[in-house]
Amino acid sequence: MLIVYIISLIIACAYIVLLYALIRGWNKLKNTGKDSKNPFSVFISLIVSARNEEKYINGFLESIAKQSYPQNLFELIIIDDASEDKTAEIIQSFCQRYDHFKSISFKNHKGKKTAVDFAVKNAKGNLIVQTDADCIQQSTWLEEIAKKYQQKPAQMILAPVLMNYSSGFEAMQALDFLSLMASGMAAAGFNKPIMNNAANLIFEKTAYLNLKNPNFKQVSSGDDVFFLLNLKKNKGKIAVLKSLPATVYTKPEKTLKSFIRQRKRWTSKSRYYRDKDIIFTALSVFLINFAMLISLITSFSIPKVFFVFLLIFFIKSIFDFIFLYRISHFFRQKKLLKYFVPVQILNIFFVPYIVFTGLSVSVQWK
Repeated sequence: MLIVYIISLIIACAYIVLLYALIRGWNKLKNTGKDSKNPFSVFISLIVSARNEEKYINGFLESIAKQSYPQNLFELIIIDDASEDKTAEIIQSFCQRYDHFKSISFKNHKGKKTAVDFAVKNAKGNLIVQTDADCIQQSTWLEEIAKKYQQKPAQMILAPVLMNYSSGFEAMQALDFLSLMASGMAAAGFNKPIMNNAANLIFEKTAYLNLKNPNFKQVSSGDDVFFLLNLKKNKGKIAVLKSLPATVYTKPEKTLKSFIRQRKRWTSKSRYYRDKDIIFTALSVFLINFAMLISLITSFSIPKVFFVFLLIFFIKSIFDFIFLYRISHFFRQKKLLKYFVPVQILNIFFVPYIVFTGLSVSVQWK
């Protein structure tokens, strides 16, 4: 029993260190302040790769057309990666209405990384903004990005992404997604960036082109995180855009099956990570959930072990709640906290399952 307590204590301490660092990192991040310069002075190249997005592409294009940023100071390069539905037709028809919208269609499916690479190399501006074709952007989105870039130029800027939700299942996804997104921002807050999101990613074209194999083309997914880790390895300057008006909204998965498939895809690329910060984070999250699972199962035969389970669960929940309360308050998502306990409990089973299964499969992008 003593060895069980010691191991559990070590795992809990590692997790406490992680959460304490994330809380401090979040607190260090400054909100985007009032601009001292004219925000309408930097040219932005907005790039998007789309495949089979006919249900969402119109909403995305409409949100870009409504941007408050001057049309002469940004371009949209949207690439259809050989969609098998009406995505290409919708894109081409919509883009004909705007001189600064440019559509490109691949005849053969080449993958997201190839599409992103092509778009970056053909962009007119040095400031690249990447997003996804199933997202919705607020009208002030590009304006906030330009403001941040002028206040604090960086080779990469991480920006927030939230989920729209309409059911309990979607709300639990939204809370879990909020914790992941905020963890990436908070880690960058103390100069240890570990993750980002291509749904709202800002970077300099020169920073991308100066890297060898920036998005690790050997793997079909993970263009955003591999680019981040590559830039971090080469001492690139990485900043965070902490701004509600700059938030991009994405959609949750509709079914449990599609949600599990998504998380397996995210996990599958982690076998290629070599960054010590992201490895420590991933191991800490996995081990504390795995420790709770093992202690819970063991308690059926050794009742005293149930105390270990309760202790770890209590410690983890306290620090998680402190972190998520601050994040949800800033993004006006406090309603999600009513799902905090169910998500905490489900993750005891879900996280180990996704880790073990996700690392054993190879998942393709659409």
